[in-house]
Amino acid sequence: MDRLIRRLGGAMLALFVLLLAQVTYIQVVASQRLADNPANATRQLIAEYRVDRGKIVAADGRTELALSRKSPGELKYQRHYPQGSLYADLTGYYSIIFGRSELEQSYNSYLSGDAPELIPQTLIDQVLGRPKRGATVVTTIDPAIQRAAAQALGNLPGGVVAIDPHTGDVKAIVANPSYDPNELASQDPKQVRAAWDRLTSDPDKPLLSRAIDELYPPGSTFKLVTAAAALENGFGPGSTWPNPPVLDLPQTTATLENFGGEHCLGGASQLTLA
Repeated sequence: MDRLIRRLGGAMLALFVLLLAQVTYIQVVASQRLADNPANATRQLIAEYRVDRGKIVAADGRTELALSRKSPGELKYQRHYPQGSLYADLTGYYSIIFGRSELEQSYNSYLSGDAPELIPQTLIDQVLGRPKRGATVVTTIDPAIQRAAAQALGNLPGGVVAIDPHTGDVKAIVANPSYDPNELASQDPKQVRAAWDRLTSDPDKPLLSRAIDELYPPGSTFKLVTAAAALENGFGPGSTWPNPPVLDLPQTTATLENFGGEHCLGGASQLTLA
């Protein structure tokens, strides 16, 4: 009898080990493949939109840049951008078809409630039968500066980024042309695809942020850096040095030519005029 019990116990232990190995394989090794399976796409989408996604707000904590509203359909919540295109280059979009961009993407783990820091709150919500909630993301954006930047830029193509030099806080991000992320946040796939096709076929590329995604030469703004370096190395406001039409770049064999190959300020300049 004891021998039979030992065999039975050994068999049960082996089955338990096999079951544990299979669960580990599914959750660790095969999880991404199963998640990427098109057959699970609809189920994943419904689960994602059951989350009360967190807000994105300005530095004042009151101005809402993005939030979730209850929806009567199968998808319980819909993303809404109260300010329309004003903050689009900052928030990005949250779309049932085209995913996420900008802050909606970079802070998705917090907004969706999946960040490790939010696990205790998620467990409490589950016990109390409350819907899963995401965290609020507070930006450093100043609404007054944002509006002023948008007004100054007007309809001109380009971008404006205002940064506090003491803290590095980004106070405003504005770009033209832009778009209304509400069009891509619609729960009507036909409307979303129509808006996407229109935006992506626009030759002005409104989905490309001139404030974030483009690269620009520093131009005369870099003179602040070179002037500060000159002052730190003993030069004064009245110091002069030659301005040749071509410079030999240090530690290279390359040269840098002035615009049009011309002298600047007659071939010599003072620091205050550089």
